Amino acid sequence: MPPFPRIEGGAVLSATISSFAYSTLRPRNDNLVTVKSLDFGLSVNFGIDDPIVFDGELDLPKAAISRVMSHPGARRSSGFDLFLHTNAPPGSGLGSSSAVVVCVVGVVAEHCGLDLTSYEIAEMACLLEREDLGISGGLQDQYAAAFGGFNFMEFTGDEVLVNPLRVHESTVRELEHNMLLAYTGRTRFSDHIIEDQVARFEAGEPETLTGLRAQRDLAVVGADQLAHDGKPDTRAARGPRARAVAAPEAVEHAREVLRADPDARVADLDHRRAGLAAHGEDHAAPGIGVAQGVGE
Repeated sequence: MPPFPRIEGGAVLSATISSFAYSTLRPRNDNLVTVKSLDFGLSVNFGIDDPIVFDGELDLPKAAISRVMSHPGARRSSGFDLFLHTNAPPGSGLGSSSAVVVCVVGVVAEHCGLDLTSYEIAEMACLLEREDLGISGGLQDQYAAAFGGFNFMEFTGDEVLVNPLRVHESTVRELEHNMLLAYTGRTRFSDHIIEDQVARFEAGEPETLTGLRAQRDLAVVGADQLAHDGKPDTRAARGPRARAVAAPEAVEHAREVLRADPDARVADLDHRRAGLAAHGEDHAAPGIGVAQGVGE
């Protein structure tokens, strides 16, 4: 997260899951653009030559459309309908908003005759979020969505290098077996967490500096372990971490959901795993190490 990578260099070990962002583009010839989001139940429309207004309604896809259509070499569009949907709820903390932006950039770029690389799509997604909309955040979500799969990402100054990792199938299945994704029914926004972390870093708070450096170094160790012998390094669980504050009421609500929801079937994971082992089943929870869908 800037400004840390620019000053000290950053690294992220990333894996995407099998939840996708979908965008469908249908050309039209009346110089009108419509954007419809199933997730938010919103629809906006504007003329192809009208200045785009960021008013809080579907600003991310509008910014993506504006960026792509003003890109050098973009073919003029005569208008289109754009339909958006994601598998993950907005505000779930899974990077769904960045996946949507990457998806929109990809499909509109193709519509405008642009042959963008994954790097170019991710960079454009980052720029429109940070510069056009003033949204604080890191860079890894956009690159993860654009590339998909397991990646070791290096951030040095303004340069980003994505190194795809060839992770053994047995390791992927082991990770899937030992991970659980539960929906609490609540959404959250990370702006205040990001602002707090940036402020602590810029103030030179020792605990924050130590945590950020440790996370970067553990990403290097973890990538090496996964790429060479398929055994994740367990030191990540013991190392210091940059401080981020979660709302206590959100944590308590998550506990209530896990305790009370009979359909979640997560109250006793040890019992569940024991049952699977007794019946000889090889359980693989869906979702780990599958690329994000872009440009569907």
